[in-house]
Amino acid sequence: MKKAAEVSTNKDPAEKTTGHLKKDNYLVIIDWLKIKKNYDACFGRAKAPLVERPPKGTINGFELMAINLRNQSTSKISLSSRQIKDRFNSYKGKYKKTHTLSLATGFGLTPEDRQTGIQTIEQKLNSLCPHYQAMHGLMGNKAFVNPLYKVNAQKDVETTNSSDSDNSDNPDDSDNSDDSDDSDYSDDSDDSDDSDNSDDSDDSDSGKGKGKRRL
Repeated sequence: MKKAAEVSTNKDPAEKTTGHLKKDNYLVIIDWLKIKKNYDACFGRAKAPLVERPPKGTINGFELMAINLRNQSTSKISLSSRQIKDRFNSYKGKYKKTHTLSLATGFGLTPEDRQTGIQTIEQKLNSLCPHYQAMHGLMGNKAFVNPLYKVNAQKDVETTNSSDSDNSDNPDDSDNSDDSDDSDYSDDSDDSDDSDNSDDSDDSDSGKGKGKRRL
């Protein structure tokens, strides 16, 4: 029993802080991710694949996040890149769930909220997701949170393509109509010419006949 007690007391203090992140830890991470190069190191650029396996010689973005958190947090929490990634993804999921709930019909303060001291919507959101407003400023316009950004962009592309196809079809239609009109007019003129020529030929022939009879 004594040996077990000695082992428990000799643990590295940092090992005791590898559990759940505290409220202040989330704000440290959010502030760090506001820097574009840090965000890109963790999640990749908008048109690039996610950074999962960085090239040799480079440091994983989540490892940098863990180092920054250890340096900035008062508890000096020590996490591996995998641990801090899992914890942040869990926090990100909590934010998305809270954001979706805030958009639902009927969302607002309840008597239970007021009994617990929650007096505003902002306080309620923060009770559901620590530092909700700060996280919303970081992630609110991302496709995983608001798919409408992606859907609207696709609609714009489709609208542009359809308008281009319509414009390309119209000239062909107008050309065809012009051709049909021209053909109609040409047929009429040919018929009139033929009728005139036939009349002239008949007259000339009859004239010749009369002349021969007189002679």
